Amino acid sequence: MAMDVFSLRDWLLANDPAFSRLRTGLRVTLSVCLSVGLLAGLHSLVAPLPKAAYALAITLSIQSGLSVKDASMREQFVTRLMGCGVCIGVVGLAALLEGTRVASDLAFLVLIFLAAYARTFGPRGFALGMFAFMSYFIGAYLRPDLGDLPATALGPLTALLVGQGVRRFVLADDWRVDLGRAVAAVETRVDRILARISATTGGIDERDRRQMDRQVERLKDAVLMAESFVPTRPETEGRHDAERDDPRRVAVTICLFELHVAAESLVVLSRQAFPPARLVAALRAGTRERVERLARNAARSAPDDSYLQDTIDACLSLDAVRRRLAVAVQRFVAAPDASRGIQAPDNAGAAGLKLARFTLSDPAVRTAIQITLASALAMVFGLMLSRER
Repeated sequence: MAMDVFSLRDWLLANDPAFSRLRTGLRVTLSVCLSVGLLAGLHSLVAPLPKAAYALAITLSIQSGLSVKDASMREQFVTRLMGCGVCIGVVGLAALLEGTRVASDLAFLVLIFLAAYARTFGPRGFALGMFAFMSYFIGAYLRPDLGDLPATALGPLTALLVGQGVRRFVLADDWRVDLGRAVAAVETRVDRILARISATTGGIDERDRRQMDRQVERLKDAVLMAESFVPTRPETEGRHDAERDDPRRVAVTICLFELHVAAESLVVLSRQAFPPARLVAALRAGTRERVERLARNAARSAPDDSYLQDTIDACLSLDAVRRRLAVAVQRFVAAPDASRGIQAPDNAGAAGLKLARFTLSDPAVRTAIQITLASALAMVFGLMLSRER
């Protein structure tokens, strides 16, 4: 039983190093349950609610948990409030155009184009675009009456407020904790690679190669996950503002990249010449002085073996970058202003810049047109089958 629990935890760590995806799933599920529960209570104790209120609550609880990715809780709250207004507006538009179904379909295509293009305005644009798209779809499908809009609005309002509360008070994000867990998962992956190298000192067969390659791939996934938790500066006109970047943040990112490269290099070189077993053991739990002493001794024992020298150098590089990563993460997490650079850029200026570039030469415009045309084609075939289904 203990082994099963250990295997399950190892599998989760391999696919979700900081358990951030698990937390997101729990957050979305809890938001859906609480939103529907509150609406059901209002339905029973106050007044019946239209079906659209429940559908919007469920849909926007999911979208709120997945799409709202602003840096601060305040910005997330603003996005959710804007999303609630957008939701009510497009549902009202769907109800208003219900009598003219052709106009409703055309309006839906226009909304699809705007939602696709809104991704270029950053996380908030993406979230609002998804809110608008899903809300109009629900409104066009369930067809709430205009008189039911106030009651229908309770659905998205409840979902967005519950989503904010769950994210703020129940399953909150802390990038420092997530980064620490992700880096610990990266270190665990490196140790697994070293353990696999130690286990194959008698010779590497095809099965060993596949297992080592799999470990390297898992290390890459863990590194990418860790990098996603490092707060970044906003981009200006599509280019990262390197001059204003925090050197501590840059140090963490570079060390993560170098660690992946160093581990992969050691795997490749160890297939040509095995590193000494004591040196590999020291890489997992030894001091820097011990690693360097064992590396010097191994180099003296075979001065003419160039392959072994390269493998020893790879061991030293891996040990050095692991220690630099530990120091860089500690300094970055301990800095009180580490997340100062993650504030969102000026949305008004970004909107003006994007609108000034609204031409067919803009890849974002072409992508939005492609999505809209594909949606129109799908709608045509769907309407040929059945408008109701």
